Amino acid sequence: MLKRNLKQLHSGHAKRSILDQTGACREEAAIGVLLRRDGLDSSHRTTWRRQRAQAESEALAPRSAAASPGPTRCWRKFSGCVRIMRA
Repeated sequence: MLKRNLKQLHSGHAKRSILDQTGACREEAAIGVLLRRDGLDSSHRTTWRRQRAQAESEALAPRSAAASPGPTRCWRKFSGCVRIMRA
């Protein structure tokens, strides 16, 4: 009997690929076959879909001005030169 790794770690790319493949399936049976092939359970798919939706909503959320990085040192030097030239 083969010993199975009970806790498998999947990269983000692998999760995205599996979700795309299951999304392309037209029948529930095909999704089950795909998940069993990779040694996964339907709860993995549910969790990954929730994580993907959360990441997409966070990426689309507006950011506050405090979260944006300040001007770089190079930009500060340039803006200082412009102020001197205008004076």
